[in-house]
Amino acid sequence: MKADKRTNSSEEQREPEWVLALEALKGKVPQPPRHNGMIVQYFTINAGEEIKGKILSYVGKLKNCPLFEGISLRGNILTATGQNSRPTINIQGSDMSFKGSYEVIKLLGFYSIPKEGVVEFIDNLVLTFSVVGGVVYGSPVMGELIAHVLFQVVLGSYECE
Repeated sequence: MKADKRTNSSEEQREPEWVLALEALKGKVPQPPRHNGMIVQYFTINAGEEIKGKILSYVGKLKNCPLFEGISLRGNILTATGQNSRPTINIQGSDMSFKGSYEVIKLLGFYSIPKEGVVEFIDNLVLTFSVVGGVVYGSPVMGELIAHVLFQVVLGSYECE
């Protein structure tokens, strides 16, 4: 006698256990700090992508998040790791372009996410990187900044008045 492998219709329409558990957690998960703390997020930029644009695109999505509806946010790049390609920086009033890829030591930038309007950097990004021989350069970024390899960025955003 063969076992009947058919399931009844109520079993076919049941949600998987993990979906039910996730639904049960909604509303119980702590919200990111909004007043006395910083919202820390990280994300990855793929090789060949423009770093400044990806950061602005990512923080722009915060503007559409229901948690932050009607709130102005500001934030900064806390840290970044990876290599960039062909950076152009401003050294003592002159733009200097580099060929090749370079390890990022530090990437600094501040951004604004207004209630209404465009997400933007408050000032130029400042890049510090090392070249062959251990020479370190650091100055404002002029133009595009391209990820040479997988590039990770950690951002901190906070509510502002």
